[in-house]
Parts: sequence; structure tokens; C-alpha cells
Amino acid sequence: MENVAVLADARNPDNASLFQNFVMDPENAAIISNYLRYANAIAGSEDFMDPDLIDAPELVIPEDLQASAQTARLCEPATQDIYTRIWTEVLR
Repeated sequence: MENVAVLADARNPDNASLFQNFVMDPENAAIISNYLRYANAIAGSEDFMDPDLIDAPELVIPEDLQASAQTARLCEPATQDIYTRIWTEVLR
């Protein structure tokens, strides 16, 4: 699952939120999905998506497999701190 987030220290959080809302609009999310051939989790976007994407098993976990699906675990705070330090250095 992809995520859209605004950083706490974003230079322009108002524009970031506007962009976030734009991308999360169901019709816009479907346009992005259709172009990238990638599923999304935006409710209502399926009304605008290419029909072959809606149930594609390589993009959407089939119902009979959902019960055994696993999600990634969160990193420990110390690991998250390391990632933050590395990304802060990369962005300089």
C-alpha cells in the first residue's frame, strides 16, 4: 500500500495538503492507477479505473488469500532513528 503524507517540517504544508487531497480524489487516484497499472486504496476510485485492474490478482489480493496475508511490522524506534538520520543526510 502506498502512502501520502505531509512532513511535520514541510516548507509549505498548505500546498502539500492541497496536493495530498488532489492525489486522493477518487477520479485522480484512478487516473494515476490506470497510467501506472497499479492498484490504490482510495474508496470510489474503482468507478474510474480500467476494468482489468479492479480484480487483477497481481495487484489485488484475491479474497481466498486475504485471510493468510501478512503485513510488514513496524521498525523499532532505534531503527526508525537510523533511517531518519540517513535520509536527513541524503537530503542535504
